[in-house]
Amino acid sequence: MQRVAAFLDEIYPPGDTKGRAMKLMEKLSEKYGYKFFRYDSRTAHKALVAPFEIVIARAPLYFAYGYYLSRLRGVPLINDFRDPYMLFYERKFFPTLFLLHRNRGDAISVTMRAYIAEYRLDPAKVFYNPNAAPLEWTKLPDRAPKNQICYVGNVVSRHNNFRLMLTAFGRLVQLHPHLKLVIGGYGSLLPEVQKLAADMGLGGKVQFLGRIAYEDVPRLISESLFGLALNPWLGQKHVEYAACSRPCLGLRGRIDSEDAPWIVTADPTPTDIAEKMAYLVSDENLRSHLGRAGRMEVRRFYNWDTMADLWHAVIQRLVN
Repeated sequence: MQRVAAFLDEIYPPGDTKGRAMKLMEKLSEKYGYKFFRYDSRTAHKALVAPFEIVIARAPLYFAYGYYLSRLRGVPLINDFRDPYMLFYERKFFPTLFLLHRNRGDAISVTMRAYIAEYRLDPAKVFYNPNAAPLEWTKLPDRAPKNQICYVGNVVSRHNNFRLMLTAFGRLVQLHPHLKLVIGGYGSLLPEVQKLAADMGLGGKVQFLGRIAYEDVPRLISESLFGLALNPWLGQKHVEYAACSRPCLGLRGRIDSEDAPWIVTADPTPTDIAEKMAYLVSDENLRSHLGRAGRMEVRRFYNWDTMADLWHAVIQRLVN
C-alpha cells in the first residue's frame, strides 16, 4: 500500500546538493513506494487541500505550521528534529515557535540523542534517526591515499568552523609540509574562505574543488588520509567518511554522547586539532583501525536503508 506524506521544508533549486531530507525520501520511495508532496513557505497553502496521510515537518517554523495543518486535516505529525541550534544562534523568532511546538508532534525524529535532554524533548515520542551514508559506499574498493586531508560539504554555515580548520592546518603543515587540504564544496562563504587561506599563506597548500558531484564524493574521501568535520553535531560528513573507511576528526561535545567509534575528537583549539591531525598522519595503524570500525558501523546501522526502515516502522504505527 502506497503511503502519501506532506513534507514541509525549504525546497532548494534543482541540481543543489542532496541533503538529508532528499536522501530519506528517495530511499523511502525506493524501498516502500512512498509518495511525497513537498511544500515550503511559498507553497504551504496548497497542503490545505492535497490528499495525504501524514505530515512531516522540519525546522521550527514548520513545526508550528505542521502542527495546525495536521490537526486541521486529522492526520499524524512527525517533527524531524535535526541540527536545530543553527537557527537559535541567528534568529530570535524561530526559537519561540520551536519552544511552543517542539513536543506537539505525534513522533519526533532526532539526529542526536543529546538533543533529547538539551531541548527537553518528550522521550516517549522520540525515535533516534541519525545522519547516515549510502550502504553502497561501504562496498567500494579502497584506494591508496594521497598526502592530503579532506573536507567535504557545504561552504555556507560558519558552524563548520573554517577559520579554526585553516588555522589548525597551517600549524600542521609546519610539521608536515608535504600535506595539502582539499575542500570539496560550494556555498556563499567560499570566496571568504579562499581569501582567508590566502591571507594565512596557505594558498599553495589548500585546494578548492568547488561543487563536486555526489557520486564523486567517495573517490575524494578514499584518496585522503582522513576527513575533517568541525561542526558541533553528528553530520552526514562524519558518516560518509566512515563509509569510505576513513576516520573523521571532529569536535568534542555533543558528538561524544553518540558513541560513534570512528570519530577522533579534539578540543576546539587550533593547537589541539593540529596535534590530533599530526597523530593521525603519523599513525597508519590507527587510521586503518578507525576506518574499519567506521565502515562496519555504517553497514550495521548508519546507512540510509536502515534509516528508511526506522521511518517506515514509525509511519506505519502512526497511520494505522
